[in-house]
Amino acid sequence: MDKNNLREKLLEERKKQEKKDIVKKGNTIKDKLFALEEYKKAKTVMFFVSFGKEVYTHNIVHEALNDKTKRVVVPKVIDFEIVPCHIENCFGMQRSSYGIQEPIEVKKVSMREIDMILVPGIGFDKKGNRIGFGKGYYDNFLKNISALKIGLCMDFEIIDDIPADEWDVPVNIIISEKRIIRTEKEHKI
Repeated sequence: MDKNNLREKLLEERKKQEKKDIVKKGNTIKDKLFALEEYKKAKTVMFFVSFGKEVYTHNIVHEALNDKTKRVVVPKVIDFEIVPCHIENCFGMQRSSYGIQEPIEVKKVSMREIDMILVPGIGFDKKGNRIGFGKGYYDNFLKNISALKIGLCMDFEIIDDIPADEWDVPVNIIISEKRIIRTEKEHKI
């Protein structure tokens, strides 16, 4: 099955998810993430702010902001590119043209300073390949960053095989509400 068909199939399944279940799964994923040794060691972590029926990350970002040992970074799209921006709270955020919460103020963070990046996806396979929305924002960003890459998803979004293109950047770890998968792409913080 090609990426477009896989994307459609997974988005149809995602539409069936109840908000309360997505939040519950997000809390379980948060606990798994925060228990990872790699997360505990990371100083600067780039989170994604969920929208629609993605894994709910608002609680993850909020709790991370209360951890004074972490520097919290979220993406802002400027001129069709992801710019990592430091935030100190969730009050300085507004909805972008894509409907995603982004920081109003741009406090750019160097990609070299980011230890870990949480990556959204519509689907992942056990090798770390992912399907996004097809715009290429994350692949363009990820190819230039050496940080540990962790995909967050609901368990039904983990599938056997995703066709990978040469520009696709796999994640190192996948976390769902049911499991943690360490992919073939090793990485150390």
